[in-house]
Formats: sequence, structure tokens, C-alpha cells
Amino acid sequence: MITITISGYGAEVTHGKLPATVIDEIYENLGTTTPSREELAEYLTECEFKGTHFSWYDIDDVYHSYGPYLNEAMITVRLNDTVVYNRECIALNIDETETAEIDPFAGNLLLDAYGVLTCEDVVKGQLQKYVLSTEKDFDVKQLKLQVSTLGDYSIITGIKYKNKLYNSEDDGDADSQGFYVNLHE
Repeated sequence: MITITISGYGAEVTHGKLPATVIDEIYENLGTTTPSREELAEYLTECEFKGTHFSWYDIDDVYHSYGPYLNEAMITVRLNDTVVYNRECIALNIDETETAEIDPFAGNLLLDAYGVLTCEDVVKGQLQKYVLSTEKDFDVKQLKLQVSTLGDYSIITGIKYKNKLYNSEDDGDADSQGFYVNLHE
């Protein structure tokens, strides 16, 4: 049996269009039309925990991903509880899916009265665990990481081993390291 864990830094990242009416409501609730990123992050976090009608992770019509950052995580492979591979994830082969960021200043976006909201909830710890119960040996050349990319974000979302796709069985044990917000209108 092969067990694969990926640990380090990662995040849940969302990116999407935010209607101007919601932006106006946020500004009204904050009492300013020029909130700092910290004020905006605090407001969005409070909305999430208060169960209001607005939640940052629902503004994801373009992108929503959770997992380890490709360039800030380590992968450990155990074969029958013995470590047989331990290395930075960036050293492995990847299958990458790229998503284009919304340009808030392009085309009709301004005419449609939308802003663009990108949120990043950074975490650190063991982020993914895969169990390949039918495998009896391990060949690193047969392992590929599934990576979802948006701009500078490259997030591991799964693995392929011997061309079979695996999803994480466990989102691990990670602690929050910070919540960051970028709003363009």
C-alpha cells in the first residue's frame, strides 16, 4: 500500500465577479468607500461566520481551489509505512490547468457594473493525503501532480499515479496563516 501526504503552505483561493450593488453594500456597512485590505478581509470573514447572505467563498464564478501551493509544499511517499520518497513538490511532473484572471479594466466589465474579488485563505500543515491501496511498489516517474493555476497561484488539486487520477481522501490538519483580499472595481 502506498500513502502519499503533501504538507507545507497552501490556500483556498476564490476569484470572481462581484456586483456593484454588493460592493456598495460592503462599503456602506464599513462606513467608507476606501477600506483597507485588512478592513475588507475582516468584514468578509465576519460575514462568513455570522451566516449573512454574503460569503467570500461563494464569489468564485471564475476560480475556486483548495490545496498546497506547488512551490511551497513537500511530498512524502510511504510504501508499507516506510518512507521511499520525500521531496519538494515543484520537482515533480505536473498536469496544469490554467484559468485566466478577470481583467477589471477590460471590455464590458465596467459597463456591466462588476468588480473583481480575489480571496486567499492561507494555511500551513498537512494538506492532502492519498491512499493507493492496491499498489505494491512505487515509481516516481509514474507520479504527476494535478495543478490548478490562476495568475501567480499554483495549487495542487490531486495526483495521477500510473495515469489513474486520485483525489485527496483527507484535507489534512492545517492552521490558518492569514486571510487576504484584493478587490478591483
